[in-house]
Amino acid sequence: MAAEPSSNRCGSCGVEVAGRPERCPSCHRRFVTSTQVRVSGVLLSVIGAALSVGMAYLLVVVAQAMRPSGSAARGAFTGTPRDATLIFAILGGVLALGVTSLVTGVWQVTVGRRSLLLSALVLVLGLVVAALAILFLPQGQ
Repeated sequence: MAAEPSSNRCGSCGVEVAGRPERCPSCHRRFVTSTQVRVSGVLLSVIGAALSVGMAYLLVVVAQAMRPSGSAARGAFTGTPRDATLIFAILGGVLALGVTSLVTGVWQVTVGRRSLLLSALVLVLGLVVAALAILFLPQGQ
C-alpha cells in the first residue's frame, strides 16, 4: 500500500504520520521530517569532513615541527612534554569530534532519522575536548 502524498516520516522515531503535526504522536518529540534531518545531515557531514581533514593536517604539521633535530633549527618546539601532550590531546579530540560528526551526518543522510546514540557521542566528545583544554591550561605563568 503506497503512502499518501501528504504523509511524512518522523525524523526521530521513523513513524509515518499524515499531515504535519506539531509533535510526533508516537515519540512526542517536536516533529521534524526526514527531509529536514537529511539536510542537517549533509551540513553535519560537511562540517565533520572539514574538521577531520583540517585536524589531520595540523597533527602532521605539528608532529613534524616537534620532531627533535640534531641542530637548534629555527621553529623547533621548545615546550615541555606537558605542552606537547596538551597540543596532541586537543588536536586529537577535535579530530575525533570531526570524524564522529561526519559519521553522524552520513547516518542522517542515509537513514533520514536522527541517532540519539551518535548525537550523544558527538556531544560527549565536544565536552571531552573542552575539558582537556581546561585541564591543561598553563598554571600561573
